[in-house]
Amino acid sequence: SRGLGDVYKRQSLDSLPTRRTDIYARIVQMLLGEWDRMRTVINRFSADVKRNVLESLAFSIHVQKRAIFSQVEIEREIQAILKHQNSDEEDKQELLNELIFRSSLIRQNSDGAFEFVHLSFQEYLCASRLARVGAKDVIRDGFMDQWWKNTLIFLFGITRSVDTVEIPRAARKSRGAGLRMMEFMQEADFTSTAARERALSAVGKELLNGGRVTDGELAICTRLGDDLVQLLNTQVTRDAFDGNYSNYCKVLAAMNSPKAMESLVGNKTLLSKLVLSETIQLVSDIFGSVRGDKDTEFLCDALLS
Repeated sequence: SRGLGDVYKRQSLDSLPTRRTDIYARIVQMLLGEWDRMRTVINRFSADVKRNVLESLAFSIHVQKRAIFSQVEIEREIQAILKHQNSDEEDKQELLNELIFRSSLIRQNSDGAFEFVHLSFQEYLCASRLARVGAKDVIRDGFMDQWWKNTLIFLFGITRSVDTVEIPRAARKSRGAGLRMMEFMQEADFTSTAARERALSAVGKELLNGGRVTDGELAICTRLGDDLVQLLNTQVTRDAFDGNYSNYCKVLAAMNSPKAMESLVGNKTLLSKLVLSETIQLVSDIFGSVRGDKDTEFLCDALLS
C-alpha cells in the first residue's frame, strides 16, 4: 500500500535488508505490529501471538499442498495458540479480526475462502515454523519437490547455512540435485566453503555427464558465478574427459561473464570437437549468446581453424 511504502521511504537505505529472507521477515514484522503502532492503532494481541497462528496455519496447509483455507481452519489454529492463555470467545474473535482485517497477510477471495496475499508469504511463514520445530522430514521428502523449493530456500535463509544438510539418498538419483542445493545456498550466506565445493562438484557431474542441459538449469547456472566456470574448466580439461562438451559450451555462453567467455573462445580444440559432434543449430545458439565483436571474432577463428 502507499502508506507502507511511505514508511519504508522514511527509513535509512543502510537499514533496508538485501536478502530476500530478511525482506520478508521485515515485511511480516511491519504488518503484524509496527505499522499499527505507527498509526497509533491499539491491538489486543502481540505480533508474536499473531505470527504463531499464521506460521501454524501456513504449515498445516502447505503440507497438504494447498493455498486456500477456510475461516474454520484459522479459528482452529487460534484455538490451539490461545488454549493456555485463559482466553474466552471474545478474545478468539478479536484475534481473528486482527488477522483478517489488520495484518494484510491473509485475505478473503471472491468464493468466500481465505488465502495468503501471496503464496510466498505462506512459504516464508511455513519455513519460519520449520526453523523452530525441525525440518528433517520435509528436507528428505521435499528436496526435489517444486512445491517445497521456495519454502526450503526461505528455511536455509533463516538458518543461514546448509552445512549440516546432505542431499537425500533418493534425490541423489535425480538429475538436478546439485543445482537444487546451490539454489538453497542463495540465501544461506554462512555456508562453509567446503559445503559449497561439494555442491558445485555435484553440479559439474550433472552438467557434464548427463543429457542436454535445460533452459531452467541454464538460468540457475547464470547465478552461480565464476566458481562454476572454474570447476567446469577443471573437469573438461582432464585428459580422460569424455563428457558432454555441448553442455559445457552452452553453460559458459549463458553465463556470459568475462571468465566464461575467455574459457569458451580460448579453447579451439574444444570448439572443434563441438562443431564435429553437434548440429549447426546448437552451434548457432551458442553463437547467439556471445556478445562483443572481439569474442565473436575469436569464436569464428576457433570454429574455422
